[in-house]
Amino acid sequence: MALNITTPLTTNEGIVIENAYGRVGVLNNVQGSSLEFNVNLYVSQAAFEAGHQPFYPGGLTLGGAAAYEYSEATANILDIAHDEAIALLYAQQVRAEKSL
Repeated sequence: MALNITTPLTTNEGIVIENAYGRVGVLNNVQGSSLEFNVNLYVSQAAFEAGHQPFYPGGLTLGGAAAYEYSEATANILDIAHDEAIALLYAQQVRAEKSL
């Protein structure tokens, strides 16, 4: 699972990336009541697969935390983290969609 970023982003070095590729990391707390997530951005899926380093657009928040209640329906915290990351990016006027 990944994110396709459809909003052009500018790296800290001033390079514009038209269609970035995002990978979401997630950490679940022991109680199963909250999770922390972060997004690493790459210039493309190929760059990620080749082991290149992520890039960082200045001024963009790429992580956060969210409450959730564990159940069998919410067992896939990676999916939840992707939804939270999409919402976080959207609030910063960055459009992203999940890629399975």
